[in-house]
Amino acid sequence: MAWIIFVSAPRLVQMSSAFPMTLAEYDDMYGVGSTGTVESSIIYTTLTHPLAKALAVQTAQEVSALWILPSAFYAMAKTDDIDKLVVDIKEHAATLTPDDRILFLKGKLELTRQTHHILNSFLDTPDVNRGCEDGDPCPNTRRRVFLDIHGILRDLHVHNTDRGSLELAIDYKEKIEESDCCYACRRLTEQKCEQSREESWKKLPEFFGLPPWEELQRMKEAALTL
Repeated sequence: MAWIIFVSAPRLVQMSSAFPMTLAEYDDMYGVGSTGTVESSIIYTTLTHPLAKALAVQTAQEVSALWILPSAFYAMAKTDDIDKLVVDIKEHAATLTPDDRILFLKGKLELTRQTHHILNSFLDTPDVNRGCEDGDPCPNTRRRVFLDIHGILRDLHVHNTDRGSLELAIDYKEKIEESDCCYACRRLTEQKCEQSREESWKKLPEFFGLPPWEELQRMKEAALTL
């Protein structure tokens, strides 16, 4: 793999660390829960700019570091400046190739579908939860939270922005935790949240036409051990 000559191993390791390959790493990096570490780092500050994400995609494609792409594309999908990346394109070192623009837009559409799939899955929770302690108030609360989250998504889509399926599940869970739902129903929501996020993460490479995580991990290990 001669391409390693053009990108130093330390640089490739640094890039790889900025784009996690497991859900646990993603949660730790982007502050989901109480263990976020990236907010205060230079890498995080740099990657908040959409062109930085585009440059990461461009570099990863050029050196065949495909394991970087799922997280990089996912981060791009949540930016407010998508038009600048795929439509109103100006000459820039971080310009995406035409193929990558199409790949990204197709993946973004799949992410949007997944986001709505997750939201709909919360409606599948039976109105009569066997462990429910409060009866009618709990399903009514779940439906109210559903409408609240749906409203947030609607407003974001007006601005061509995606909340992200990983974050949406957390949004729903936190609203339920803050509500008057009983403990049993909050626990059931937490379980569904974990399941839906794991499902989304597993499908992330597929959304962007990439090999599964296991294969990407083998590619990463082979490249970084040369």
